Parts: sequence; C-alpha cells; structure tokens
Amino acid sequence: MGKSVVVTGANSGIGLVTCLELAGAGWDVIGTARSAVKIDRLHEVAQTKGVTVRSVICDVDDASSCEQAFGEIAAMTGGGPWAVVNNAGFAQSGAVEDVSDALVRAQLETNVVAPIRIARLVLPGMRERGEGRMLFPPRTSTACRPPLVVGRLQFIAPAPQQQRRMMLTALDVVGGDLDQATDRGRIARRRVVWPR
Repeated sequence: MGKSVVVTGANSGIGLVTCLELAGAGWDVIGTARSAVKIDRLHEVAQTKGVTVRSVICDVDDASSCEQAFGEIAAMTGGGPWAVVNNAGFAQSGAVEDVSDALVRAQLETNVVAPIRIARLVLPGMRERGEGRMLFPPRTSTACRPPLVVGRLQFIAPAPQQQRRMMLTALDVVGGDLDQATDRGRIARRRVVWPR
C-alpha cells in the first residue's frame, strides 16, 4: 500500500472521484464524510470500482469531530496522513441580498475555517515525518478566497477558472521547523494541474 492520503468530503463529486482515482493508483486512501450513511456510499462505490478505501466520520464544521477524526487517522496511519485533500466545502449561490449572514458564516466555516483547522491538526505529523502535502481545491463560485497563513508563509489559493481541468494548489511540507523551513525557502507554493 502507498502513502496515506485523507480526502475530506469523500462521499460525492470531486471528493469521491479523488478517492477512487488515488486508491486505484495505489494510495492508502482514507475518506471522510459527515455521517455513516455517506461513508457507506463511499464504500459501495469503491467496491464497485474494485478499490479499497478506508474511512472516518468527520464533520469538518465541528472542531471536536475534527480532533477525534484526525486522532483516529493518526492511529490508523502511524502518526498522521502523508497528504490531505481538503475537498469538503460548498458553493453558495444567489444574489447578495438573498444570502443571509448565517449562510455566509456557514460557508466560511466549511470553506475557510475548517481547512485551517485541519492543517493545524496534520502539520505536526508532517513536520515530524519531514514531508507531506496539503491540497485545497477551489470552490467554483468563490471569486476571491482569503489567504491562509501558516507560520510566516502566506498561501493564497488561485481564483477558480472554468476549465476542463481542475486546478489545485499544493503546500509542500519538507521538514524541519516551519519558520526555519519558510526562511530557507523549503516550503513551496505551487500550482498542480490534476487532469481529469
């Protein structure tokens, strides 16, 4: 089995396809979803495709659920995943005057706060191991995304583009102390094209 990768929001859409493709390529895939029913769907589809995917229930909007899930994942992987695809999220559509503050806050929690929370949970293991990857797929309706600041590294996801290929931004964690690594340029921001 290959290196471990966690895919959040793994029960449908891009998350489901990502799980299946990575598992088919030999990765040790751990998919997360908010409920057992959604996890069951992941396993059903994986079985029909002839691939093996492990799973953990995780509601990315709930800090304690994330801590519990990523604690479980650390135990499953011997210290934490090698990579995380922060796919869980949603696009909020509608005219500005029709979208309530509650809906905007819910979207910010899922699309911005949760990926930062997950990064905090997996970075120590990646740092200790000396390597790892975090990927943040853009949301199709998000014209501008706030920057993610890790140490002194500012990570800004690219604006989404209506293209046939999905654009991802990867943050490489190469090892050592995060601030030292950033100072030495050993953490790189780069764009990865993941063809479909």
